[in-house]
Amino acid sequence: MKKTAMFVILLLTLAAMPARADVAALSYPDPGGAMQTVAPSKQYLNLAGPLSLYLTAGLDRKVGYVITDTAGQVVTEGVSDLITPSDILTVLGQTYYGKVLTVPETLAEGHYTLAALILTGGGAEVSRQSVPLVVDRTGPTVGKMYYNKSLLSDNRLIGNHANNFITVDNIGDLSGIESVTFESYDPSTGEIFCSKPAWYSSADNTVGIGNGTHNSAGQYPGYLPVRDGPLGWRFIVKDKCGNETRISRVIRYNGMPGPFPELVAVYNPDNTTEFIPGSGLVGYEAYTPGMTTYANPVKLLYRLLRSNWVGENPDYGISAPTVVHIDANYVYCLFTVPFIQPFINSHEYVFSSPGTSANEYYVTYNLKLADSAPKSPVLISQEIYRDDTGWDGPVNGRTLVREYTTPVNVSKIRCVVEPRPYRGLLTKRNL
Repeated sequence: MKKTAMFVILLLTLAAMPARADVAALSYPDPGGAMQTVAPSKQYLNLAGPLSLYLTAGLDRKVGYVITDTAGQVVTEGVSDLITPSDILTVLGQTYYGKVLTVPETLAEGHYTLAALILTGGGAEVSRQSVPLVVDRTGPTVGKMYYNKSLLSDNRLIGNHANNFITVDNIGDLSGIESVTFESYDPSTGEIFCSKPAWYSSADNTVGIGNGTHNSAGQYPGYLPVRDGPLGWRFIVKDKCGNETRISRVIRYNGMPGPFPELVAVYNPDNTTEFIPGSGLVGYEAYTPGMTTYANPVKLLYRLLRSNWVGENPDYGISAPTVVHIDANYVYCLFTVPFIQPFINSHEYVFSSPGTSANEYYVTYNLKLADSAPKSPVLISQEIYRDDTGWDGPVNGRTLVREYTTPVNVSKIRCVVEPRPYRGLLTKRNL
């Protein structure tokens, strides 16, 4: 009695289903050979074999399908025999009366319309349900990878100073782009340091990270690691059908700038001792912030670990201009700079690393100038001479900014300074 009751309940449940054209599911093998069974709402298919249609209807009906292309031409069609009480389908957690019809040939890539039909026993159409389909089993096309808008090739040496853009151009796909992921990784072990969503611009068919601002594609947002050595970058571009394309580059990455150069001594013309025995560096005193300097220009002695010097670490080290001494552990270099307090960072007095977007380390100090030392020049005003209109008017201070909408030829510059008992030298940069 219990078995009979259960059968009756099941039969009554199935019989109560609406007799209308319906696609319960689509099933197909993907390019990797895995079977996919999806609801018809997933209209993007990367099928690589026969497409099976789970079509539902009431008893004593037939089901069928018609697949047409974008021009309305019939590509393929089929009709089942009568649905009987034994034709029970269970798919995606639901149970129906219906039939599974298989499209005999693999559909070519393209856009289609699938019409699911319910027919009488004599073949007359009772109802129809239309479902759009996109068949795409090819990964997105990609172009070239760019770093800060310049073409990026493997083995390029790049620092961590201004990683503003990493992009790939000429992105295209039949079904459309679903997602883009950027990864940085160790090319020797495969360890992934970062896996983050990247942006996609359909307007210019480009994917990338960074927005052009300083280091927006670098270490601070977490895209790139703090390390030196070979580093892999890749974009994983996935389309709406689940196909993906990867584009990667392996660079030499100078991403761990330290240890930094260290200011260790300042020259004193009244000192006659040798700062480092055997170095010949006579007259230098150990630097302490706020100390007094008795020379102007100021001579600054810096030291840098040899292991982080380009002379012994050419890809990932730091340059040391005007090397004056090398010992077992350090490289010592000399900078001669005018006394300015506070000292203003200048590209004339800088350490740097090799490669694109190299790291830079500005020379700086905290000193007091002795009354007995020569006074530094003090700039009062400056102006430029335009060949078309003459002198352009004085500007007070160290910075002179002029913006012109048309080309201008500047042939002279003059400055007004406080008087000094020595001949001064004017050097103008970025003119």
